[in-house]
Amino acid sequence: MVGVRVQTSDRLLMTISQDLCRQAAIIGCGRIGSILEHDRLRRKPCTHAGLFAKHSLTELIAGCDIDASRRAAFSRDWGIPASMVFEDYREMLSKVKADIVSVATWTESHAEIVIEAARSGAKIILCEKPMAISIDEADRMVEVCDSLGVTLAIHHERRWELSYRSVKSFIEKGGLGEIRTIIGHVLTGTPKKDWHSIPQLSGGGPALHDGTHLFDVMRYLCGKVVEVKGETERHDSELKVEDTARAVMRFENGAVAYIECGGRRKYFDFELDIQGTLGRIIIGNAVMRYFGVGPSQRYENFTEFTERQFPMLDEPQYFPFIVDELMSAHRTGRRSISSGEDGREALRAVLAIYGRV
Repeated sequence: MVGVRVQTSDRLLMTISQDLCRQAAIIGCGRIGSILEHDRLRRKPCTHAGLFAKHSLTELIAGCDIDASRRAAFSRDWGIPASMVFEDYREMLSKVKADIVSVATWTESHAEIVIEAARSGAKIILCEKPMAISIDEADRMVEVCDSLGVTLAIHHERRWELSYRSVKSFIEKGGLGEIRTIIGHVLTGTPKKDWHSIPQLSGGGPALHDGTHLFDVMRYLCGKVVEVKGETERHDSELKVEDTARAVMRFENGAVAYIECGGRRKYFDFELDIQGTLGRIIIGNAVMRYFGVGPSQRYENFTEFTERQFPMLDEPQYFPFIVDELMSAHRTGRRSISSGEDGREALRAVLAIYGRV
């Protein structure tokens, strides 16, 4: 997997200093940290390690994991010397002064590691979702990073995806009129009976670990959330987290979202149906459809949906855009488009379902 590097856009190359935030280290070399790069069907890169190892402006220099086999695989896959792959993240942070630190560990450890990385001198921190297991933890992460001038971003990756950025632009320009209703789901199987089903480690079930993407992208596309009401179900007494969650979420602009997470399905499906006064967009992992309104072909004096070509933005794709965007955010002092505050508000929405805010 070593050796394939992608050039950043010429426009951003003109604004990003070549010596800014070049060296990156990964804490947590598991699936999203590194291992999923072996998935032959996924678009590459698809891991934290891949993002920084394959970008022309960054260099992956170190990693850390409590599992010896994962440390060995990380060293082999990315050509990192064994001396630069650590078991203890504190030791890595004390010995390796990386500009960028990615945190891809269990949820319960995020706050502690992010704060330690910020204090160790990291300039940019990319933390895996969900951000934390409590609002207090999320607040501390944001406060410490702000006080030290660290750019904190949460890996809700759809905010960097071209399709979702294009939909956001289209909505902001009035392409759908006023948003009235959003129907969203992230449907999965029953939680694994490992750390995922232990609330003290995971923080929650599918509403948190998969649903966090859904709540976050709805906020990204539709604005401020003012109310969340929900319910959870657990059909296996051995599980300590929900297997199904449902919610109604209201936005400041008057839109209402209806949400399902988990659901004990035999498949994975992520999808949003965004319905406005002038049109409809269905977007998800396997779909992108746009319907405008026009004269009905079936009834006189009626208007109906007509499927049309969606006007995608002429902008960079997810990679290398994510790295460019993080560097640009740090250089200019602005928030990332997937900031710590954004991650905290997605967490707040999920915890409202659990009755923990």
